[in-house]
Amino acid sequence: MASLKQALMLFFPFFLTFSSTVNSQIEEAGIHVYWGQNVFEGTLQETCQSGSYKYVSLTSLTQCGCNKTPSWDFDGHCSGWECFAELAPEIKYCQSQNVNVFLSIGGMGNYSLCSPEDAKEVVNYLWQFFLSDQLGLGLDGIVFDIEDEHTPNLYWDDFVRELSAFKEKKKLYFTAVPGRAIPDEHLDKAIKTGYFDFVAPKLYGNSVCETRW
Repeated sequence: MASLKQALMLFFPFFLTFSSTVNSQIEEAGIHVYWGQNVFEGTLQETCQSGSYKYVSLTSLTQCGCNKTPSWDFDGHCSGWECFAELAPEIKYCQSQNVNVFLSIGGMGNYSLCSPEDAKEVVNYLWQFFLSDQLGLGLDGIVFDIEDEHTPNLYWDDFVRELSAFKEKKKLYFTAVPGRAIPDEHLDKAIKTGYFDFVAPKLYGNSVCETRW
C-alpha cells in the first residue's frame, strides 16, 4: 500500500488538459502519484491495486543526455536492468486495472541535453527500452520533472517534438510538471510546443504556490 507521505506530498491532485487540437476531449481526471521513492511504499502492483490512483509515475530517470549513460533509480525496489524483468508484469497488471504508468524524467540527478541531435538520441533510447510494446516496458508516457539549475530551456522543446512522432505508433501521454511560476524556467519552450496532454504544477517544494498541510 502506498505510504501516507507518498499520498500527501508526491501526488498531482488534478491535471489541466493542454492540447494543440481544438476538438480534443478532456481526459478523465484522477490522482497521479510517484512510485519508486522508498522501499516502504509497497510494490508497484500494490499501489495500483489500492484503487486510489489513475496515473503512476516510476521515478525516475535521473541521468541522460550529453553522452552520459542513461540510468534510473527506483529507490529500495530495484536498480539497473533487473528492474525490467521485475517491473514488467507489475506494469501490465496496472494497465489491466486502467492505471496509466509513466516514466518520470528529472528531479534530482544529472540530466541535460546538449543539442537537438542529443535530444533525438535520448528519445530513441526511451522508446526502445521504456515506451515500446515490443522491446520495452510498454509504458504509457513520460513525465517531465525538469528542475535542475543546469538544465534551462535548452532543447527540451526539441525533445518533445521528437517524442511526439512516436504518438503515431501508440497512444502516449506527456505531462509537464512546472516547478515554479509560469513561465517555467525549464519547460516553457517545451510546453509551448502544444504537445503536452497534461500540465500539473507542483504544490510542494515551491515557494510560489506551496500548499501547507
